[in-house]
Amino acid sequence: MPSPTLGLGKSCALPTSTLWRLPVPLIDLWFSEKQYGDHLLPIWLALPPEHRGTAYLSSRLAHMLPGALQRRPPHTGPPILVASYSDLRLCRQRQAIFVEHGSGQTYLGVDEAAYSGGPDRDNVVLFLCPNSTVAARNADRYPGARSIAVGCPRLDYWHTRPPQARSTPPVVAFTWHADLNLVPETRNGFRHFSPAVTATRDAGYTVLGHAHPRFFRRIEGWYAQHGIEAVATLDEVFARADILVADNTSAAFEFASLDRPIVWLTPPHYRRDVHHGLRFWDALVLGPEATRPEDVPDAIKQAITEYRPHDELLDGLYAGRDGAATKRAVEAILTL
Repeated sequence: MPSPTLGLGKSCALPTSTLWRLPVPLIDLWFSEKQYGDHLLPIWLALPPEHRGTAYLSSRLAHMLPGALQRRPPHTGPPILVASYSDLRLCRQRQAIFVEHGSGQTYLGVDEAAYSGGPDRDNVVLFLCPNSTVAARNADRYPGARSIAVGCPRLDYWHTRPPQARSTPPVVAFTWHADLNLVPETRNGFRHFSPAVTATRDAGYTVLGHAHPRFFRRIEGWYAQHGIEAVATLDEVFARADILVADNTSAAFEFASLDRPIVWLTPPHYRRDVHHGLRFWDALVLGPEATRPEDVPDAIKQAITEYRPHDELLDGLYAGRDGAATKRAVEAILTL
């Protein structure tokens, strides 16, 4: 059951009864950024071949799906599978299947199409969501579309792997939210906490430097300048890191869902009297919190020594950490 601390709404899970199957047309695919492709490709590759239409992607991402057309999709055509509002905008005249690519964090006073339940998604006929809160937000705003909690297909591989043995010394990854100016909490904490990255290395840990793709390009040089190994992909973080230190990002929830410890970074501009839910401030139970750079090494030590799983919270964030999210997503598409 979802965690009551998240204020989760009505359940939108798939029924367990026999599904009524109707003919499904060809479905196209489109993604412009790697992080969107990471969420879409498990679903696309699991679709029966007879239902796969044309795959479109940005030319710089050709390596992710050989044979895909390296261009934007045409404005009209069959239903199309996307994972971001920016990609959805290019397909306004098509029916769309929308895969929510975050954990569901939203912000008070922000009615933004990039977030679940946001505006300008009227051509979506099916929302595939990580949890019932996100599904309910979309269902409430778009009652004519189906909105289903399936979990996170990009995590299926990681959710079925055996527990990872901790390295000696432990590997600590730092990651940062995209630096957005919607509200103070959508800005990241890099400026305030950057001294903690090198301090953690000097404390004897192996340190990796990561960030949201839109911010990584801005700080990759800083990592190199300070002797920190920069890793661009979240999969490499999952493969190598024992602890994740993060400010405000869905990567922290994905990492925690693997039953590994996290540390929250709270910079001074995050307001304590504003409760957006989830990261602000219900999910702080997932790991210790640091508000000053000098506190981060001790918070990491606390995360390692005092770690305990939070299954109720994490099962509310991901509708099944059973490795079957892709299967549920495909079933939802084929019964649309």
